[in-house]
Amino acid sequence: MVMWGSSWMKVIALTTVLSPSTIQALDNPSAFGTIQRCNDARCLWVGRDGIAVSSDDMVTQFLQNERMDVGSIEFRRRMEGHVDYLEQVHTHATERDWVFPYAMGVNTRHLYHDGDRKMSPFDFVQQEHQAAQRQQQRRLTDQRRLVSSTLGYRETLDWCSSDNSHNQSICTVIKSQNQCGSCWAFAAADSIETAVVSMPEQSPSRYRRNNF
Repeated sequence: MVMWGSSWMKVIALTTVLSPSTIQALDNPSAFGTIQRCNDARCLWVGRDGIAVSSDDMVTQFLQNERMDVGSIEFRRRMEGHVDYLEQVHTHATERDWVFPYAMGVNTRHLYHDGDRKMSPFDFVQQEHQAAQRQQQRRLTDQRRLVSSTLGYRETLDWCSSDNSHNQSICTVIKSQNQCGSCWAFAAADSIETAVVSMPEQSPSRYRRNNF
């Protein structure tokens, strides 16, 4: 099965082989082959013209597009297998009042591949629901960390104050540059950088002793 969604902007393949033809530009819930809703009687799908149709009509439209509506029933059987699996997934989720954050559906590729579903529809719903809960928990944790970290920052910074982790001021007195036209720049950079981190041996302060 292929699942796509505008909220997460991701494509999930429920088959073992993921080919370029599987990933289509179907990032909206009104795309052809998308399952819309299910009730006790049946599920409705988005048809070729964008209107709700039964699964049988939707499968027939896929076959017609590929000119497979006459002849072997193997292609229909494959597509119906994918359709039935998705309908069971959607039904299990609906019974538990769970809503997927992405749309679910099929495409032309499912006419050609049986797929290898290692999970039952119920297990798949459980997996996706738990994954969504974990993602939500991570978002809340990240938000709390962001709030707590920003509380420690000051709105203003006094470069000449020694009220910092190094207990040093990076302000220095004005010195004569003599013949060195750019020494002031190196000295300033050295003062700022060494006030924050420890510099390697090739510190810019060496330039103070040379006339560049």
